[in-house]
Amino acid sequence: VLTFEFLDLGGNLVNPAFMAPSAFRLNVLGRAEVGALGYATLVFGGAAGPDGGYAQLALTVENRPEVTRVELDASGSLSNGGVLKETDLVAAAVRTGLAAEGLAALPWPPTATALRERLRFVHSALGDPWPDVSDVALLAGLEGWIGPELARVRTARDLRHLPTLTALRRLLPWPQAARLDDLAPERITVPSGSAVRVDYTSDPPVLAVRLQEVFGWSTTPRLADGRVPLLLHLLSPARRPVAVTSDLESFWHNGYQQVCGELRGRYPKHSWPPDPWAAAPTTGAKRAGQTPKS
Repeated sequence: VLTFEFLDLGGNLVNPAFMAPSAFRLNVLGRAEVGALGYATLVFGGAAGPDGGYAQLALTVENRPEVTRVELDASGSLSNGGVLKETDLVAAAVRTGLAAEGLAALPWPPTATALRERLRFVHSALGDPWPDVSDVALLAGLEGWIGPELARVRTARDLRHLPTLTALRRLLPWPQAARLDDLAPERITVPSGSAVRVDYTSDPPVLAVRLQEVFGWSTTPRLADGRVPLLLHLLSPARRPVAVTSDLESFWHNGYQQVCGELRGRYPKHSWPPDPWAAAPTTGAKRAGQTPKS
């Protein structure tokens, strides 16, 4: 707890309710530790009135000095002494740290990052009611998605273990949220039966898959109710890109035979059929004793 008192310019205790900000000052009685986040000290007053006011709080958050504004309620600002609770100080420290460092101050496990990228894509493709999850929007609306978790932070360790995945899910619009897997699936099942993860960090989203696994596909899969075609990164048996296309039909007609000519000799145990539409997809080399198609 950080305790302070109001003094006039002569050093006398005063009630600042109806005094101009320049006519009083705050005298801090000690320094408050804010858990592992650092410490806080009130440095000067602002406005005070019958309904409350504010003070400027100097925070040292993990050895970095910051300044933030803290609201004082009427009961605190209208007495000769005031108290800011530890929870108030921690909340101010957390928000100051986020304002300085941005969302990088929060933990982003792969699951939370993946959900955020999918939401970013759907918002970009479809707009409202899908949420804007840009850094600017998330920082401006902290209370709406991660406020309850921030309120429970007491130490830097707490901050590093915030459940950002759970918090992001609060932004999902209902009932439209039930369609997220249709609009922006985590994985796409290709003709070979493999469920391949979609990379939403690219624009448009990318599906990287071995060429032999998409035999039989005639057109490129589309996302967001058909608005956005996937960008296919077609890979060699060694998983190196051999073609990039968002128009699979055109690739089968115009690029496939050239790829076959370049790779058939390098990977003779794999299938290189002349008709990729009718060929059976494969996930690996032919078994011993089988003759690969040419």
